[in-house]
Amino acid sequence: MLLMLLLLLMLLMLLLLLMLLMLLLLLHGLGRSLSRHLRRLLTHRLRRGLWHRLRHRLLRHRLLHWLRHGLRHRLWHRLLWHLLRPRRLLEHRLLKRRLLKRSLL
Repeated sequence: MLLMLLLLLMLLMLLLLLMLLMLLLLLHGLGRSLSRHLRRLLTHRLRRGLWHRLRHRLLRHRLLHWLRHGLRHRLWHRLLWHLLRPRRLLEHRLLKRRLLKRSLL
């Protein structure tokens, strides 16, 4: 009787292990196909909203102001300036370049 119970328990455990393995394989397959879409969505979201919100928050806390005006002489600050440059300046520069090209044509 005890042997039968042990055998049944072992069989049940084996079945459970097999089910877990199947579930893992299924999730892995789904994850691979989903991760591509999710990655694209996430990068898109980051490019659009989250980064600008973070920049705005930094500007609001005057951290960027301190970085820009307090560390002008440092080399890495130049890199930061290029990364966090206000879009208006960039657009202005692009507009000037466009106008220059138009005048040359």
